[in-house]
Amino acid sequence: MIDVSTRSAEGVAAARQSTLLSVLACPTCHGDLREVDAVDRDGTIVNAELECASCGPAGRIRAYRPTFLDHDAPAIVTSSGDVVEEIDLATAERTGHWAEVVDATLGDGVGARLSWSTPVTLGLSFRLAFHAWGGRVLVSCAGQHRLVDTYAPEPTDEIVQFDLPTAGPAPWSIEVVDGRPPLSHGDQVLVRSVGMIQPAHAASPHRFVPVNRGNLYPPRFEALLDGLPDDAVVFDLGGGDRVHTDRRVFNLEYLPYRGPDLYGDGHHLPIRTGSVDLVLSQAVLEHVPDPVAAVSEMRRVLRPGGLVYAEIAFMQPLHAVPFHYFNVTPHGLDLLFNDFVTIHHGTFGGLHETMEWLFRLVDASARIGPDRAGDVLEALTALDAELRPEELDQFASAVFIEAMKPTG
Repeated sequence: MIDVSTRSAEGVAAARQSTLLSVLACPTCHGDLREVDAVDRDGTIVNAELECASCGPAGRIRAYRPTFLDHDAPAIVTSSGDVVEEIDLATAERTGHWAEVVDATLGDGVGARLSWSTPVTLGLSFRLAFHAWGGRVLVSCAGQHRLVDTYAPEPTDEIVQFDLPTAGPAPWSIEVVDGRPPLSHGDQVLVRSVGMIQPAHAASPHRFVPVNRGNLYPPRFEALLDGLPDDAVVFDLGGGDRVHTDRRVFNLEYLPYRGPDLYGDGHHLPIRTGSVDLVLSQAVLEHVPDPVAAVSEMRRVLRPGGLVYAEIAFMQPLHAVPFHYFNVTPHGLDLLFNDFVTIHHGTFGGLHETMEWLFRLVDASARIGPDRAGDVLEALTALDAELRPEELDQFASAVFIEAMKPTG
């Protein structure tokens, strides 16, 4: 792993962006890109248009991050290209019951109120999570008010934005005003972030801040990183909302999380052919419409001898991020990666893991009682301990493969 302790967070971010831009390519023809109308901050590009000589406009850079999708990450950029900079919600005043949860601040109960006064330039942007326990929330900013119903049967995020006519301190608040009968818990608000809207030229310096709001990285991936040279280029394809501590790892995402380094489609990677040393695909390929095309793209961007480490759902229940298309058997895994040289492959996660997941989905403890549910899981744990690897291959939770792009 690369030691970044002796370099500033700004210096590491600048070096990482330079490396990233050097391996970007047109997602259509894989040709070179050039930056147009770039806004620069201390040698790092804040905003720019990305153009291909053959295909024309191919993407853009917004808030330091390249994107090749129709959407930008809503927490970091506005439709006009202005930058959204998060404020520290720990400094806000709180009324009622609040708790810190994964990637959000949770207000629970009517009257729960979060408020503060923030120095802003152009406005404020509130990112709220809509979910099955969401209540009606009054969002206020500098005398402007919006009543927002945060109930949604399937979780999603929404942005509430206030544009301000003049710069200066802006008092703001978020308050739960009522629930949604007959839901018994419909009086909550999940605040993902509150951010100041700044013009691109006034953006704060880009900083490298490792964070993980998603899955833990596979131990085998960490081991593979340790064997790579200092100038290696590594892509975590579909890594979710996380930034690895190793500066060589770049996270490409399709979904508008805050953490990724760039946004693109795994079926059409905006990466130069033969420029990558290692690819990680963790719990992603079950969620793409065409996993064969996605694996083909991994092979294209890897250099000869480059490695891929992938984990894919096998017997896992349906889980939407945002859609779940295909599970993969051990035979299907071999077929997907048949153009690679397989180094090691197998399965992991026994009956207990799969059934525990299923029990959570159907609330088994409430339906059959916690004792009966616990007995089933305890028995499956004991059975898992007796299983041989070849037996587990028939019904494991997931499959994995470590493979190499051929050198010839």
